[in-house]
Amino acid sequence: MIYLLLAIISSCTISVVMRLSSKWVSNSYGMLCWNYLICLLVSLIHQGNIPHLAFNSTLTMGFLQGLLYLVSFVLYQRNIAQNGMILSGLFMKLGLIVPILLSVVLFHEIPTWIQIIGMILAFIAMFMMNYEKNHHQNTLSLSLFWLFLMGGLGDAMSKVFEY
Repeated sequence: MIYLLLAIISSCTISVVMRLSSKWVSNSYGMLCWNYLICLLVSLIHQGNIPHLAFNSTLTMGFLQGLLYLVSFVLYQRNIAQNGMILSGLFMKLGLIVPILLSVVLFHEIPTWIQIIGMILAFIAMFMMNYEKNHHQNTLSLSLFWLFLMGGLGDAMSKVFEY
């Protein structure tokens, strides 16, 4: 239970830090890129055998997942400025639906009725919040859709790596 609480706190902190960092950091995209570059260097140092890494599928999948996370955080930052923190956070977190749908399609996992109802309610919530935000224009913002998709694909890589 403590890990769940720490994950929730960490997830919420990301939104707040990204919003507040715009006051002190002149290039927020550079900040995100440097963050992931340093993470890559630390993981390479931790791995040890660098010549062996060129053919390592774990490294390839980790690089792809890191790239998806980087793209999703850049989109997240852009959407916070464009659509506000609440709507952007909603779409980023609801990206969790993507790995669930991929698990059903790729790995033939069957969701329970409660999970199906939860996914339907999540989609309804996304459309209702976007509808209200756009002043009754019933169109889904393309940047919010990409945020939803990239965040979800980044989360889905964990499931792919498991298999």
